[in-house]
Amino acid sequence: MGVFLHSAFCPLSIRRTMTKESVFSQEDAVILVVDDTPANLHLLRTLLSARGYSVRSAPTGRHALIFLKKTLPDLILLDIKMPEIDGYDMCRLLKKEKRTADIPIIFISALDTVTDKVKAFALGGADYISKPFHPDEVLSRVRTHLDLKKVHRELADRNRRLEKEILERKHAENALRRQSLELQERLAERDRLIAELKKAAIHIKTLNGLLPICASCKNIRNDEGYWEQIEVYIRDHADITFTHSICPNCKIKLYPPDKYPELYRDCPDGANAKQNITECNVREKKP
Repeated sequence: MGVFLHSAFCPLSIRRTMTKESVFSQEDAVILVVDDTPANLHLLRTLLSARGYSVRSAPTGRHALIFLKKTLPDLILLDIKMPEIDGYDMCRLLKKEKRTADIPIIFISALDTVTDKVKAFALGGADYISKPFHPDEVLSRVRTHLDLKKVHRELADRNRRLEKEILERKHAENALRRQSLELQERLAERDRLIAELKKAAIHIKTLNGLLPICASCKNIRNDEGYWEQIEVYIRDHADITFTHSICPNCKIKLYPPDKYPELYRDCPDGANAKQNITECNVREKKP
C-alpha cells in the first residue's frame, strides 16, 4: 500500500531527533517490520537500527511467516493493507499459535477509522499507529511495549522460580513431617521400653529386697499395702507355678503316727517316726 509520511519524516530529520538524552539502546531486542512498501521498510529499519535495535524486514505476510518459523522477534510492526495475507489475517494466525501468541504486535497503517482500530485490538494487537507517523511516536510506542514485554518476562520467570521454590518447600515439609512421625514412633517405642524396664526393675527389687512378713500367719504385705498369702505374692511377682505338698513336720503334726500308722510304713521305726523324719523325708522324695 502507498505510504503517507509525516512531513518531518526523512533520514535527515531522523538523525536530528537522535539526541544523547533520547537514545535508548536495546541491542538484544529483535523487531520484525512487515510492510509491502519498500520506502516504509527502509525508513523504519533506519529509525529503529539507529536506536540499537536488531531490525528484520518482510515485504509480505508470507515472507514474515517464513521468517517466524525460524526466529521469534521481540516485537512486530505490522501493516494492514498487504497482498496475499493482510495484517488482520496475519495477526489472527500468530495469536492462534502458542509459539507466537505472546509477541506484541503494533499495527501501523493508513486506515484510521475507529472500526479499523477496534478490529485490530480485538484480534490481539498491542497498539495502533496511524500513518503518516512521527519518528518519536514510533520509538516511544516501541520502547513502551518492549519494556512491558520485559516486565512480563521477568514476572513469568519470577513466578516459575516461586513455583519451584514452593514445590521444593512442600517436598521439604513432607520430608520433615515423615521424619517427625518416625521420631514420634521411636519416642513412643522408647517410652514403652522404659516403662517395661521400670516395671521389671520394680519386680526385681520387690523379689530381692526386704518384704514385710507376718511373724504369725506368714502373710506378706504387697506393693499396694495389702496383706496376702506368700504363695499368692510370689505367683504374681515371678514366673512360678505352685504345686501343693506337705512337709514332714506338718505331716506328723496333722497326721500323728499313732493314729495313722499306715502313712509311715516306709519310714524306719514307725513309732519313732519323729526321730527319723529326715530319713523318711528323703524316702518320700524318691519316685
